[in-house]
Amino acid sequence: MNTVHVRSVLHKGVRRIILDFKFDPDLIRIMKAIDSVRWSASRRCWHLPYSEDSFQTLANLIRDGYISVPEFEELIAERKYKYFDKKLTGKNEEKFRNFSEYLKVKRYSKKTIDTYVEVLKTFMSFFRDKDMGELGRTDLTEFNLKYVLKNQFSASYQNQIISAIKIFYRSCYGKEAEFDQIERPIRSRILKCYTFAGEWS
Repeated sequence: MNTVHVRSVLHKGVRRIILDFKFDPDLIRIMKAIDSVRWSASRRCWHLPYSEDSFQTLANLIRDGYISVPEFEELIAERKYKYFDKKLTGKNEEKFRNFSEYLKVKRYSKKTIDTYVEVLKTFMSFFRDKDMGELGRTDLTEFNLKYVLKNQFSASYQNQIISAIKIFYRSCYGKEAEFDQIERPIRSRILKCYTFAGEWS
């Protein structure tokens, strides 16, 4: 079985899946048979869109015994907990729009509105398969553990999430007691910088 190594990178602002493997005519034929695959002459590698279709394609190739991908589970976890799609539909989209309008009516600053809207969209996308009205403190704890802390985001960002969620549930669902007792993170006295996947030019 042929081994293919994978990782995600940004290419012109768009996340892609890099496929690294030793030269092999059979593997190249497999790559060329994938509609969405592209060849990068500058990087000398094949790459795929960072999409559910690409993940399914890789899963099928692994299942059928064409390739082995040691980092596949790690890539799946990355997509689930870090680079998941932030697309809202149905009731979630409506509630999200109502929240944005509420902040404008309350005359929050543009900077605050942009920040709260973005962090709420991330939170809602993380739980896209759940009813927002049924989420509670345990879900926020899960979000902080699996998204904020796992990806080493700052205490400041975590505080912004808590603030946005409190306002959202108070304004859209009238749920104050459920979230008002949430403890905020202790700010570190030492500022740390975290480096994420770099831009692929």
